[in-house]
This record gives sequence, structure tokens and C-alpha cells, in this order.
Amino acid sequence: MTHEEAVSKAAKLLRLATSDNPNEAALAAAKAQEIIDRFKLNADALNGEPKADEPDEPIRNFENPLDGNPYGKASTWRLRLASALARANQCRVWTRGGAAMLVGRPSDAEAVRYLFAYLANEVDGLAKRDAAGNGKAWANNFRLGAVEAIQAKLVEQKKSTQESVKAEASARGGGSAIVLVERAIQKIDAKDAATETWVKENLQLRPRGATRTSYDSGAREAGRKAGREIRLGSARGGLTSGARALGGGK
Repeated sequence: MTHEEAVSKAAKLLRLATSDNPNEAALAAAKAQEIIDRFKLNADALNGEPKADEPDEPIRNFENPLDGNPYGKASTWRLRLASALARANQCRVWTRGGAAMLVGRPSDAEAVRYLFAYLANEVDGLAKRDAAGNGKAWANNFRLGAVEAIQAKLVEQKKSTQESVKAEASARGGGSAIVLVERAIQKIDAKDAATETWVKENLQLRPRGATRTSYDSGAREAGRKAGREIRLGSARGGLTSGARALGGGK
């Protein structure tokens, strides 16, 4: 299985999974992310020694905004969702004129776009349903709470996937196989660090100012709960925005 096939499989899971009962959206996102993470680990660890001379994809600064709007200012919750997904896939997000811009390797960026297209629509759909009549500040806190739930689940998923792959490797090949998994994890961590370094060396970024959204603990908790209970059915708005061409990088 190629990386493209792994991303397509993850997208299909989000697009086609159906349920008559509320399910945890964060789990759906984590499952899709797990498919991608497992591919990266298995490609190096379970198929033999990594090829030292295998060229890595170049890190790029993609010109088309992650949310597809080159002129609109991305809301705080969208930026936080984008950042969480980017970091889970060895990418980074920065803002240009308020728009969310993506930095990373093409295959990793593709995964971020698919996941963001699904989750941004789901979070927004839930807010429109549950926050109606509660005011703008409440709705913003609700969305932020949902993103916090998704972010936490992604972090848990990463640890769980690594431990599962280690256990599978141990059953297949013992200590030597676990060493290969550890090397694969180190390689992924190194790619993440390289992206961080690229951003620091190539982009002159200024710290973002603090947001002005008033904190509402009730709304935030309602959002967290809703973020764990989004339906796994077809995404609101679909995944077509994630399938658009990634555009030029500089």
C-alpha cells in the first residue's frame, strides 16, 4: 500500500462510515489518523531496514489556504483544529492575512487536508445545531471545546498506535523487530523536527495576539462533549475540498 492509498482509505472511512446512533467524532478522526500513522510505521519497520539513500519529499510552503478561502480570516477554532492535524502529520500551520497556510511534505499535507475538510464541517454543523440562540461567544467556546476533544483524542491515538505496532512487531520478530519500530518512530519525529526548523528558517513569523473570545466554561464543556459525539455519517460538505490540488509551493 502506498501513502496515497493509505490517505484514500482514511478518507473513505470518514466519508462512508454510517451509524444511526451518535458516535465519537474524535474516534472517527483518530481511526483515520491511525491508518495513516500505521502506514508510516509499517513502511519502515515491518518491511525491512529503512533505505538510507531513499530521497525524502521536500518540505513546501503551500500557496492555497487550508480552508480554501484565500481572502477570509480563519476563525480561532479552525486555526487550532488545523494546527492539531498538521502537527499529527509532521506539518505546521501559519497565518497569512488571517488565512490558514500549510507547510509540510506533499503527502503529509494531503492527509491534513482530508482530515480538516471532514472535521471542520462536523464541528461547524454541531455548533449550528447546539449553539442556536446562545450567542456568538457561547458558539465560539462550543467550537473550541469540540476541537479540544479532537486534539486530545489524536494525541491518545498516536501513543496507542505506536504501542500496538510495537506489540505486533514483537510477536512477529521479537526484539529486533521492536528496534525497527523504534527507528521508524525516530524517523517520523525527525521529519517533524525538520518541518519545525524549516518554518523558523524560512518564514519570519510574529506571535499571534491573544483572542478576544470570552471564556464560557459551560459552552466549552458542551463543545467537548459534542466533539466526542459527532455522527460518523457522511461529512457535512463532504471531503471534496480536501481532494483539491495542493497548489504550488515556494
